Amino acid sequence: MILKKLFFKPIGFLLKLYWRIVKPFTIGVRALIINKNGEVLLVKHTYSDLWYCPGGGVDKGEHLIDAIKRELKEELDLIVKDSPVLLGTYSNFFEHKNDFVSIFIIKEFELDPKQNLEIETWAFFAPDKIPETTSIGTKKRIAEYFKNKEINYIW
Repeated sequence: MILKKLFFKPIGFLLKLYWRIVKPFTIGVRALIINKNGEVLLVKHTYSDLWYCPGGGVDKGEHLIDAIKRELKEELDLIVKDSPVLLGTYSNFFEHKNDFVSIFIIKEFELDPKQNLEIETWAFFAPDKIPETTSIGTKKRIAEYFKNKEINYIW
């Protein structure tokens, strides 16, 4: 675990530097994965100390639904069993990014996570008991869905 952090933390820093200099246009997908108890699944990456909704980047020529299914399979070995429902698409200019992220709601799934290099840990949380160290964007998406807050399309 410590070796992963020592390796991935500098990569995270270099990515932030790259975004600041180059400002690439990227498209991402994330999911609010909700279990039968109404809890939401969050992940902590090896390169960050924050909790996030799982997801990642959309490959060139890839459909958004295919991208979220692929990312969840890669990160968590999660298989989506229902049709993901779009919560919204958000503009993310945080940390000098030029990123657009679509959030999907997923309630039917099979989860059998395997250890991998990207995800340090994962857990389900009651929406009102998410960790203090959850990313601001993730907190907003959880509030929009679970507390019927008005959607703010800025990440």
